Amino acid sequence: GVASAGFDARRRKANNVFYFLDSNASAARWVSADPAPDEWTSQFASSGVKGESLSAVFPWVRPQGWHADAPATALPVPTAEVLSDTSEGATRTIRLKVSSRRGAPMLLAYAEDGAALRRAFLNGKPLLDNSSAAADGRRSPLRLSYAAPPAEGFELLLEVDPSAPLRLTVQDISFGLPQLPGQQLTPRPAHMMPAPAFRSSDTTVVGRDFNF
Repeated sequence: GVASAGFDARRRKANNVFYFLDSNASAARWVSADPAPDEWTSQFASSGVKGESLSAVFPWVRPQGWHADAPATALPVPTAEVLSDTSEGATRTIRLKVSSRRGAPMLLAYAEDGAALRRAFLNGKPLLDNSSAAADGRRSPLRLSYAAPPAEGFELLLEVDPSAPLRLTVQDISFGLPQLPGQQLTPRPAHMMPAPAFRSSDTTVVGRDFNF
């Protein structure tokens, strides 16, 4: 019952790591949902390993993992361009164009604190409205994942309480780890493979916070 066949090229071990660039802090780190570095992912942990929940990058994801400091490279950051910002009565309406300057195949936009947010629309289609509140009356957070966005991005319209600040986080995700100056990464051995996690396995994530 305790015997194991081990791993080989036909029965491979899954592991994961991704690169996260926090453009607000001008800092980067390698992040993994694995319990600890293994013989391949240990090459990303030369600066020392720290425990971390993936919620530090994706607030709605709970697995514990580890991270290690990484060089912050100059990657284009996603944008949230203000197209209009108007107030009428007790409602402030912010119209944004959200896009990936590096043409990433996935864009995330989220506002975890729903206190200021009343309604949200994606390209004119409702995402959140008054019926989205929880049973205790708290407003639901905005969590948007957009796969294969057009090159020009998408339009996000937010109706908010004008008396409360709103922070919107935008992240773009591309497949593959970045080529960092002076760092040579060894490929996985034949008995390993990337874990099937489309956001957090062999990806590059660039994030930026916007305050409105």
